[in-house]
Amino acid sequence: MLAFKQSMPEFVELVTTKWLSVSYLGFHADIPMEDLVPKISKRFSAVPSRLLHILNVISRRVMLSELKTDEINRKLQGQRMNNEEEIDLWLKLLQESERELRERLVGLSFSAYLTAESASSTGNWHPAGLAQMQQWVEINHDIVDSQLQTLSLDVKSSLTRSSSNSTETALEEENCPYCAAPVHFNSPEEAVCQAPHQKKKKERCDQGHKLERCCVSMQVCPPTPLWFCKCCNRLTLELAPEALFALPSFPNDLKSLPEYSFSKVALKPFCLFCGILLQRKQPEFLLSASPV
Repeated sequence: MLAFKQSMPEFVELVTTKWLSVSYLGFHADIPMEDLVPKISKRFSAVPSRLLHILNVISRRVMLSELKTDEINRKLQGQRMNNEEEIDLWLKLLQESERELRERLVGLSFSAYLTAESASSTGNWHPAGLAQMQQWVEINHDIVDSQLQTLSLDVKSSLTRSSSNSTETALEEENCPYCAAPVHFNSPEEAVCQAPHQKKKKERCDQGHKLERCCVSMQVCPPTPLWFCKCCNRLTLELAPEALFALPSFPNDLKSLPEYSFSKVALKPFCLFCGILLQRKQPEFLLSASPV
């Protein structure tokens, strides 16, 4: 498909447009891409996770193949330039699709924690990064599903009441693995520490160490080999639950999900956003962490 994209871009656009309309709308809609994208985005919560994964891979590897992976990730975080109308539609689709998958993960994580609190849990998947997920929901409160806002408040109340989970609450204040400086949560993708020497010089916080976050737990990644995705270049410390990859749609009632729906870790390490097998990131010997 990538070869056709380079030699016959109009044909690839026609095929992908037809696939999008049939897969997400249920019928072939012969309408321009700029009109199709909003209709498809509204249907994301009603489609299987695997269909979202396929869309993400096609977007990155075919329709946005002229851009480097890191460049795509920067654009998804809002760092876009002018005169990019041709790729903005696919960036919009990719952004909405990845947010839908993250919402599903956060919903399963909150539900798993609350279920474990109310009954003895027998599953082998225990969500990590609950504090970071709460902050992500709070930052995106105007666009995330209303269920996540309710569950986030329930989880926060439960963590506050339970003294045994005080360490989880403390995760709201993370520390830099290189200089132990505090790290604030502003993005689920990356972070910058507030290095002590920068504070003394009254310099901006963005001069600290630039850190990557685990795409599953949203926690700061340690300087050790991790899982990483060859498609989206994201790092993963924690693995997503097996149920996420089999969800037929966004759950209508996350509070009522039975424990078996999210109690198992995926048998194989799959990427949260691309659905492909992750690989082990090798240590970069002789390289030291340096400020941005």
